[in-house]
Amino acid sequence: MGLAYFAADFIVQPCGEWIFLEANPSGQWAWANSPDLPLATEISRTLEDWCQT
Repeated sequence: MGLAYFAADFIVQPCGEWIFLEANPSGQWAWANSPDLPLATEISRTLEDWCQT
């Protein structure tokens, strides 16, 4: 797909099987940002690296 970032949507069936629904090129992630999972920091670093190349 050539995307530097995307958010994937899945559903999990009662049996535990994960089913892929879609990839969102501008998906939301801020709700999952926490000290244990610093998404904002990692996305910022990735964008900085990407812009410098």
